[in-house]
Amino acid sequence: MKCPACGSPAFTSTRVVRALSAKIPDILADGLEEGACGACGETCVTVPRARELTDVIAAALIAKRWRLAAGEVRFLRTALNLRAEALAETLGVTASQLSRWENAASREGRTVRISATADRLLRLLVAQHRGLPVPDLRGIDARHDAPLALTVRLKAAWGPVEAPAAAVA
Repeated sequence: MKCPACGSPAFTSTRVVRALSAKIPDILADGLEEGACGACGETCVTVPRARELTDVIAAALIAKRWRLAAGEVRFLRTALNLRAEALAETLGVTASQLSRWENAASREGRTVRISATADRLLRLLVAQHRGLPVPDLRGIDARHDAPLALTVRLKAAWGPVEAPAAAVA
């Protein structure tokens, strides 16, 4: 592989396990490539088959049986390839409300969470846009919004290492 910055063939990479995003630290990707160039010193992390990885994570998130957490809302918005203003309009809320959901903002001493209706609509939008199975929206526990803990590994294809938990304790 050549260095993406200088084109030198002195670029070496190793497979790493790390959180795909700081916003969803409990979702780990095992199969990312971390590289460094011996010529210019450039370092980077690449995501092999990024669309496939996004689909695996999105499918796990929309299938979870409790409310979406803040970072998960943001991940799913980016999976839709929408700006915050566009998703807010689709969900019938303001961009500032969506921002509070995505950043777990506090208001009057309480964390602002995505509404149950917007949570379900977002899941349906993601399933439709990415061609994923439509999740069963009945019985989603709106009282809990713990982040999903999941590890996905790249072998012949990206896939979950551990099945997502069915419920929150």
